[in-house]
Amino acid sequence: MDSLGTALSRLTKEYRRPSVGIGAAAALVYALQAFSPLRLNNDNTRLLEMANNFLLGRGFEGSYMPSGYPAFVVILDHIDMATPFGLVFANVLLFAVGLYLVYEIVRRVEPDVPGLPVAIVAVSLFSYLSVKYSAKPQSEILFFALSALVLRLSVSLDGPGYRRFAMVAAMVPLIALAIWVRSIGVMLLAAAAVAILVAWTGRLDALSSVAYGGGRSRFIAAAALVCAVVAAFAVAKLGAPVYVGQFEARDHFFEPSALAGHAAAKATIVFQVLFNVPGRLIDSVPSFLAVCGGGLGLVLVALGFYVSRRRFNAVDAYALASVCLLLVWPYYQPRYWFPVLPFLFLILIRGARVLPWVPLVKGVLLVWVGGFFSLGVTSFVFTTWLTMSGNAFPERYTSGELRTVYRAAFDGTCPQSLTPLSQLTYDTLLRLETNAVPCIR
Repeated sequence: MDSLGTALSRLTKEYRRPSVGIGAAAALVYALQAFSPLRLNNDNTRLLEMANNFLLGRGFEGSYMPSGYPAFVVILDHIDMATPFGLVFANVLLFAVGLYLVYEIVRRVEPDVPGLPVAIVAVSLFSYLSVKYSAKPQSEILFFALSALVLRLSVSLDGPGYRRFAMVAAMVPLIALAIWVRSIGVMLLAAAAVAILVAWTGRLDALSSVAYGGGRSRFIAAAALVCAVVAAFAVAKLGAPVYVGQFEARDHFFEPSALAGHAAAKATIVFQVLFNVPGRLIDSVPSFLAVCGGGLGLVLVALGFYVSRRRFNAVDAYALASVCLLLVWPYYQPRYWFPVLPFLFLILIRGARVLPWVPLVKGVLLVWVGGFFSLGVTSFVFTTWLTMSGNAFPERYTSGELRTVYRAAFDGTCPQSLTPLSQLTYDTLLRLETNAVPCIR
């Protein structure tokens, strides 16, 4: 075992009890978020309106977004849980399930590093993306749980042939559900292609045998790849034409200046994700430092993929497909990286494990760990501050016209001259938020 792997295992053993206490405190913070006022933004307002339209008999109209999460909200409504508390509580439960599945996945794919599953769960738990989106009624957490379940099945392909193919068959409806929740679920087809190959050959290193083996394995791999590409194309063209149009609408995307700006923006996003820097703090980080930090993170991720190429599995396939898509995707929000976050850290740690265990590397890793978890604690404090803000919530959570909408809903005053989306937000608050007061016109 390498020195970093040894350090992870030793830390897990020596700090088992403190780790349990810290984990319990983090879980309490997540649970407290269920008592927060409804945290709306443009996207989740549209998703909640789609659910409301369905309940009114108009179907899932009102947005180009996939209707999987609105359908989930409809189910919660039928059990009287479509409330601010119920929506966030469902998120917290789903996130806990997803983290447990991630723990089991890492334990299976990295059995030689006993401390790694706990480390991956810890960084996922303390990521500001996890804290932020577990408190919002939108699709990220539901998709994370579904994708983790698919990947858990994809690494359970040992045993007799019928069991392997049963696992692959169980992946199919779950992938369909994931795509229904978020269009990026098509990336799970990469994991399915590898799983089919493993189920067919009965070898967990089937992809390695394809790269270095004979003709039949190459034929099976080619067939699986073709099926995945055809399925992804069909979903993109038929199921999500708006997303395809986002590329087509950028006429100047391939000009050198546009590509340079795109690369810098993507490196900054990766820096936010890997170094746990929330959007409210990123402007205070020098651009050069953010771009270099993100570039270094991507180099370690690429190194992680390279060193594990001979044991490439379904999880690696999903992570690689997702990273490639997100790097070219012409939108720049860190939340798109959230579902792949634990597996991104898994690949990054693989890359870091091959670095020479010298004082410089130890120091850099120590600084990164300290900074990451310190910012995670800051996110815990911030979200608790929001949860406990009471009538001051509009000023603490929002700005601009959205603050006006929230303040009107909390005070019972009638907002004037709202944009259609702000009016929709106001109506959603009146419908769901227990602190909202209808105005008297």
